[in-house]
Amino acid sequence: MHSKRNTAEEITNFMNAWGDACPVVVVPTMYPDTPTQHFEELGVSLVIWANHLVRSSIGAMQETARRIHDERSISSVDKELPPVAEIFRLQNASELKEAETRYLPIRS
Repeated sequence: MHSKRNTAEEITNFMNAWGDACPVVVVPTMYPDTPTQHFEELGVSLVIWANHLVRSSIGAMQETARRIHDERSISSVDKELPPVAEIFRLQNASELKEAETRYLPIRS
């Protein structure tokens, strides 16, 4: 369920009428002041924080780009960043590698 209103009232009304017929997912982007506990109490199955992680990363990326530009180097920035291996871990790259081995033809 996604509501474009600036309060969770529409979600609350829906959940009160829904009756747990099946799982309900909400995306509370427009009503950020509603505590997660409210959704739990209503019986919401899953809350998707749709763009908050992406939005929070923008400032960090802009600051990193500014430093690289100003310092004309990645040396000081690189020391503060997670290693590239963390990107692969988050992507579960080992699973992809296993799938490549299993499903891709062997080239001679």
